[in-house]
Amino acid sequence: MKKIILAAALTLTLSGAAYANVAAEDFQKILDDHWQNTLHENPAFASRFGLRAFDGKLADNSPEAHARHKAYNAEILARLAQINVKKLDKDALLNYKIFKRQRVMKRESYTHKGHLFAITNRGGWHMSFAQSPGNMPFLEKADYENYLGQLADYPRYNAENISILAEAIKQGYTQYCPSMAGYETSISSHITDDVTTSVFYAPFTKFPEKISQEKRREFTRRGTSLITEKIIPAYKEFYKFYQKEYNPNCRKTIGV
Repeated sequence: MKKIILAAALTLTLSGAAYANVAAEDFQKILDDHWQNTLHENPAFASRFGLRAFDGKLADNSPEAHARHKAYNAEILARLAQINVKKLDKDALLNYKIFKRQRVMKRESYTHKGHLFAITNRGGWHMSFAQSPGNMPFLEKADYENYLGQLADYPRYNAENISILAEAIKQGYTQYCPSMAGYETSISSHITDDVTTSVFYAPFTKFPEKISQEKRREFTRRGTSLITEKIIPAYKEFYKFYQKEYNPNCRKTIGV
């Protein structure tokens, strides 16, 4: 009889552990899937981890991408709701709560159209992109090819973000006027007649020794052409839009 009771107790214990493992595994799968989605949706970020499949691309900020992101977030929240949190250990439960809170906040952002605030008085896509030459590794030829691809893709990326701001103006979701005073200089500072003074030219001023002189000349030539024909015109386009469209329609009242 004692053996039967002990066997039953052991079965229940193992069963409980199995359920706990299932909950932990399911939650970890969500985290793993989210990481892969993050890499897929942020190719410039992914390339910094040496994932060459994402090289030469910038994020998709089209209306279709926004709808995709919103649907994805809803799917993640639905999956989180299926997790038996009572079976998670202390650390996993803490991670669960933090991650779920992030997803809930993201859902609220979609509800309140937070994506329409594509710029703030402290940042914007044009500022982040201008920092990329200093944040990217330039150790081999593939790094330069990646960078050149991103330069070529920037006009598309820039146009999509301008479209977001145009929609923000249409719906009345613009930044408070006083907070944006002088913001235009963050754009105009990257408009120059001398390409060699551009922050985007910096990677072509110093190369790793293993890159041949011939390749250095090629990369410099291609980079100079892209900065001249793609990057500076894109910054001019945004500067014109900001001065003629966004700034005149900034919000006159303080909002939360």
